[in-house]
Amino acid sequence: LGAHQSQTWDESYPTRFLKGMGFQPMSIPQAVPDGAIAQLIDWYKENTEKSDATLAEFPVSAALLAYAERPVVLHTLFEGENRSRFREFSFALKGDEEKLYMLMKKYDARHFVYSAHFFLRTDTNMSYRYTADAMKVDSRWTLYNMHFHPEKLKRFALVYQNSAFRVFRFIDESGEGFLQPTGYAPVFDENLLHELRFSTPSGVTNEEAFLYTIVSAYSDLMRGKQLLEGGEQNKGLKLLQRSVKTFPFIPEAHTALSAYYLTTGNSKKADAHDRIARTLNSGQWRRLLR
Repeated sequence: LGAHQSQTWDESYPTRFLKGMGFQPMSIPQAVPDGAIAQLIDWYKENTEKSDATLAEFPVSAALLAYAERPVVLHTLFEGENRSRFREFSFALKGDEEKLYMLMKKYDARHFVYSAHFFLRTDTNMSYRYTADAMKVDSRWTLYNMHFHPEKLKRFALVYQNSAFRVFRFIDESGEGFLQPTGYAPVFDENLLHELRFSTPSGVTNEEAFLYTIVSAYSDLMRGKQLLEGGEQNKGLKLLQRSVKTFPFIPEAHTALSAYYLTTGNSKKADAHDRIARTLNSGQWRRLLR
């Protein structure tokens, strides 16, 4: 038994047998860009107290507990009380704010981490909307407003966002309201989502294609920047270029290309990407469609 447990799943005898019979493991597309969770953890370390509890999905909760040392409501061990907590979490965004408000009060949670894929995924692989039986979304629901219109929320203040996550702080009647984080995150842009149309394979919605295209472009951006920092200029540049080709609406990608071209003395390309980045950050992405 010990020897069997020491093998990786791909190398195990049952897996090798099933693959030999022509079966392949289910492939689930990456729903969070590379680096997004690390950025979230860094923000938590700098902007929250060690006693501040958070309600978030399983993978994010595990990361916040392990690396930011913050208490969490949901744990990755799916047993005991955690089952009922997961059920409550699964339906918390379906309906008005009071449902999530009462859940946060019940578990004394200070922050809620909203993941972009909560709204954009509808597949049967444990997507939030599938689990919550929310395939059709009402624009009055908390799910919809956290993704597209946080300024409409009364119980939660938006205090941080990146390419995949939004952090909302629980507030009472006397607390401060909506705060607009700096920077533009296209994954939360309702108009951009409705403007773009993707050629999707069977069973993949336009919303999912929107998400996975953004995830791919952001992941190329993060890896490209790492390669440039490590001195691998050609490989890094190719990934940055692929990022803006895949999805040209990410301001950070254009900023990174502008910085690169400045170091090479190509001021014309540097200025062009800088202008695009500033255009995107001001919300004027339609100019790129002309």
